[in-house]
Amino acid sequence: MTDVVAFLGKPATILRIVELIFAIIVFGTLADNGTIKLGDKEGSIFNNKMPPLNFGIAIGVLGFLDATAWLCVSFLHHTSGLLKPYKPTVNYVRIGLDFFFSLMFMIAGAALAAQWNKVSSDAKDAIGSKYLNAARTAIAFSFFLWLLYIASAYFSYTELSEPEEDY
Repeated sequence: MTDVVAFLGKPATILRIVELIFAIIVFGTLADNGTIKLGDKEGSIFNNKMPPLNFGIAIGVLGFLDATAWLCVSFLHHTSGLLKPYKPTVNYVRIGLDFFFSLMFMIAGAALAAQWNKVSSDAKDAIGSKYLNAARTAIAFSFFLWLLYIASAYFSYTELSEPEEDY
């Protein structure tokens, strides 16, 4: 029980949990409120462009899976010596994926913001506050995730320089 409490109290673990929640927010808002009926067909709230919307949803889902997987790997590493021989390799992969997702969330946020900026103010007034809030939420949390993944890469990097523990 103390291992679980110690694991949950680590800053890197708290950061991964926040990443997981923010990724759910990004893909959830985009998947639920990202499309709107335009006559007889559906279109994106982001200037009627589906690729940025689909990219945001995909990166949100992959970010959720990434955060979940790393929480599981970190828990295994913290509670057992199973991954001890592979610690440097695991940390290098973790750093690489953290930078990859940092870049992807930055691109997703920028693409969504660019398309949202092209939507006229009349169109924004016409679509309703539910969709306005969804667009703003997805853009904001994409940029928050960009910063969170950079912080995760930093924590993974500092883990590489920690001395080996004897069991």
